[in-house]
Amino acid sequence: MTNRQLTFRGMDASESVKQRVDEWLDKLSGHWTLDAAHVTVEATHKEHPTFNVHVQLDVGGREIIASKDADPEHAHKNPWVAIRDAMEAAKRQLDDHHDRVNDRHRHRDATARR
Repeated sequence: MTNRQLTFRGMDASESVKQRVDEWLDKLSGHWTLDAAHVTVEATHKEHPTFNVHVQLDVGGREIIASKDADPEHAHKNPWVAIRDAMEAAKRQLDDHHDRVNDRHRHRDATARR
């Protein structure tokens, strides 16, 4: 992947969070060609923080955006859980994109054979 960017908001930069995000991006780039990735980890509330994670991936000219915002009912009090949930949401979108592209190719190939 050519371009990775990690942004922290409302919290100090953390090497362990950087490492976890890198592990996820390595895992995703093992299956898809990611041109760029921008991940934002945001802590809300200083005293009892909850975490929002936003993932933006560029894949072959298509932009995949996934985020896990901490809503009051299901707030992520653990940054690891917020990162995992956002990355899994991005993975599902990448899978859907891959399936749509492959279906288009299969359909086009079947039409060409007729």
